[in-house]
Amino acid sequence: MVLGEHPGSDLTITELCLALKTKLIHTMNSPRNSLRTSSVLKSAEESLVISIIMLRRMINYCDSAVYRLPPEILAAIASHLPDNKSLIFATRVCHLWRSTFLSSPRLWSHLTLENDQRTLVFLERSGTTPLSIDLTAWNRRSNMTPGLLKRITDRLITLRGAHSPLMDQILAKPPPFLRTLNTFQSPGQSWNPPMRSLPSLRSLAITDLGCYLFRVPHLTVFRLELTRNSRLPERLGDNLIDFLRSCPLLEVFFISYDSSGMNIVSTEAVHLPCLRSFTHESPADVAPTSLFSILLTKLSLPPTCDVTFTIETSGRPFLQGPWDRRFPTSPERSYLSDIKIVKTTANIQAGPITLKTEFISSKNRRISFNVRSRFSGFCSPLAVKKLLDFLESSGVIHSVETLQFERYPRRTSEGSRASDLTEQLQKFRKLKRFVFLQCSPALFLGSPSPPGVWCPSVETLEIHLPSPRLKSEPTGQDILEQVREVAVSRQEHGTPLKAVTLSLRDAKRLLRRSREQMEDLNSCVESVQVLESSF
Repeated sequence: MVLGEHPGSDLTITELCLALKTKLIHTMNSPRNSLRTSSVLKSAEESLVISIIMLRRMINYCDSAVYRLPPEILAAIASHLPDNKSLIFATRVCHLWRSTFLSSPRLWSHLTLENDQRTLVFLERSGTTPLSIDLTAWNRRSNMTPGLLKRITDRLITLRGAHSPLMDQILAKPPPFLRTLNTFQSPGQSWNPPMRSLPSLRSLAITDLGCYLFRVPHLTVFRLELTRNSRLPERLGDNLIDFLRSCPLLEVFFISYDSSGMNIVSTEAVHLPCLRSFTHESPADVAPTSLFSILLTKLSLPPTCDVTFTIETSGRPFLQGPWDRRFPTSPERSYLSDIKIVKTTANIQAGPITLKTEFISSKNRRISFNVRSRFSGFCSPLAVKKLLDFLESSGVIHSVETLQFERYPRRTSEGSRASDLTEQLQKFRKLKRFVFLQCSPALFLGSPSPPGVWCPSVETLEIHLPSPRLKSEPTGQDILEQVREVAVSRQEHGTPLKAVTLSLRDAKRLLRRSREQMEDLNSCVESVQVLESSF
């Protein structure tokens, strides 16, 4: 029996030690042999114990809990190893790990084709399990033989990586079971593959319009991300429409681009009766162009399809004025016909502003708008006032439910006064949650002008404040006092806050010094949490 082969081997070692000790006792009790052999036998016992310890170390024997893990859990843990080389090394740790990993063919089904010898090992150990290939780290000096390539393509279900000669070889004879293809174009590359049919493909993600060179009648997920490095054919828009028209089973469509010149001449509508999600990302200078307009009116979507638009602006916001006047409409197919604003979330950071608005139309179709706007000179309260003006001019201020300020600069020496900003907050009639993340709320917790209750609709106030950097900046004690005044005022006007969360530096010390303030706060608010800040 090989020591350490299974848990029973530990019992065998223990029995061996007990038998040896019993033998020693009987031997040493013999008057004739005790004096002559006692020292020799004691030395033998010590040597045996040392040998057993060394054997256990050599086989990495399991006094640890790893040995007691079920094989299926151990295999699941191994599936998170960072690369194929790590999996090879893991089989050399101990007999248990090796037998567990070798009996799990799914672990060996992910190929990177970095090393030919390693690829052969993975193919043998994966058995007949379907394969996935990642060509991101493909070794161009690799010599892939036709026989080996055929063994791979016959079992291939997922292919990912930059376009390369090897990808051309793999797709030369379309893999019969390929279900997922994720390919991207490297800068300076040219790809002009012939038309290919991928009958089993379900998910396609690309960075150029080589997509229309595939026949994918069963495609359900399509993701197109065009960058400035992507090649833009003259008829890019029409090619896209033609491709969508050939995918009647499409359920998820995502398109993102940051370059212009995408004109569409096609006049026929594209019917996608199975579509569940349509996501469109573009910059503001492209949004009013023909591709954006045509996609709004050309696609015929089912009433239950969720639509999301993300528009990134630079400088002056693109979306100024009522929402229903900013987008093209048609009587037959308009995403924005008879819309009703459901919820808006604004996240204002030190760099961009992100505005997410959810609409619902008369057709029960939910529509979301995400507006990311980068304003120059965002360094003073005046800039915050402009952003609040933007929310008001966009026509969504009355639907904002969550307002979050993140990493907002805490300078108060220029720009608007606190009362000006507080007055603007009074216009947020549906604001339920107010969050300050790594920034001070001092500018927004002042008394409104004219006098009145502070933001009567707000139910939850969250403040996660870092340590003050300057002496002029408000401390945790100052913020706590401001929050207490707001809570008392809200209770006096019959609109008490429901929850307050304060994440402050030295929170324990602050609680000891501010017992009276905390008592007032707890008496005015249903739920109060004071946590130690991690910023």
